Amino acid sequence: MARRYHPRRVRDYYAHTLKPHGPVEWADQRTSMADAYTALCLHAGVDIDDIDPSDGLDYSRRQYDAVRDSWQDLIEQHGISDWATREMSKTFERWSTRRPQFTDDDNWLKLAEQWQLTHVDRKEGRHG
Repeated sequence: MARRYHPRRVRDYYAHTLKPHGPVEWADQRTSMADAYTALCLHAGVDIDDIDPSDGLDYSRRQYDAVRDSWQDLIEQHGISDWATREMSKTFERWSTRRPQFTDDDNWLKLAEQWQLTHVDRKEGRHG
């Protein structure tokens, strides 16, 4: 039964169904979301030291690699855009703030240039 409560569904419930009407309700909603995320991470086997208590999200090395791989896949499949550059920069900054040991020698924006070349090579191979 616990498997049907996917983190994305929990997030969507709190983010879209409940509409806070003031600062107290907003704070309560954010706290509830963080608590729910924390519980879901623990249920999924994430080490408690890898869960940020302020938002309940997984900041483990495994999750870092998954997020980085997701950006790489997106750029290799669709190419770089202003949106992707902006959002990837925000994501990278969040990781570098919370887990600088993961990001110290791993510049995603520089790597995005290589990922873009893979996209171009694939596109040329498909249409050339």
